[in-house]
Amino acid sequence: KKSYGQDDERVALVAFELAKIYEKAGLHAECIEFYAEALRVYKMKRKKAQAADVYYALAKLKSSQALDSECSEDYDAAVECYDQGLKLRRQVMSLDDVELAPMLFDYASLLCNKRKYDDAMPLLEEALRIQKAKMGLKDACVAHTLLRMAEVNVFKKKFDASLVALEQVLFISSSFDENQAIDISLCHYLLGITYIAK
Repeated sequence: KKSYGQDDERVALVAFELAKIYEKAGLHAECIEFYAEALRVYKMKRKKAQAADVYYALAKLKSSQALDSECSEDYDAAVECYDQGLKLRRQVMSLDDVELAPMLFDYASLLCNKRKYDDAMPLLEEALRIQKAKMGLKDACVAHTLLRMAEVNVFKKKFDASLVALEQVLFISSSFDENQAIDISLCHYLLGITYIAK
C-alpha cells in the first residue's frame, strides 16, 4: 500500500492471496477481511473477472460455514456471493466458458443441501452442458454433475431421468481409477432406490 496506494490492483492481488492463506489456516475473520479488501479494489477498477473470483471464494467459504453451523446468515451470504459472482462471470466470459461450470456445480450443491432442488437443477443442467461441450463425455466432472442430478431426480421421484444419469455415471467411472473420487457407493445407493421405485 505504501508503494502503490491502497487502490492499486497489485494490492488487491496480494490481499486475495493472503485471504486464501488465512482461510487454509482457519482464521476466517482475517480471511474475510482480506477478501473484502480485494473485492473493493476490483469492483472500483471494474475488474469483473477478478471480482467474480473473489465472490466465488467467499461463496465457498460461506457455504462451508453454513454447513458447519447451519446458520441462515451464512447460507444467505453464500447465495448472494454466488449470485454476484455468476453475474460478473457471465458479463466477461462466453456462456460456454469452462470456468463457469465449477461455480454452477458448487452453487447447485449448496442449494441441494438445503433441498432447494428446483433452483439447483437449472444450474446443474447448465454446468453439464458446458462440461460435455468443453471436456467431453468421459470426464470425472461430468460424472459428478450427473450424480448430483440423479440425486435431485430421485428426490423429485423422476426415476426414469435418475436411471439415465446413473447409468452414465457408471459408464464414465469405468474409465477412471479410484483417484477420481467419484462416489460409486452413492451411485449404487441411488440406483437401488430407482430400481425399487420403478
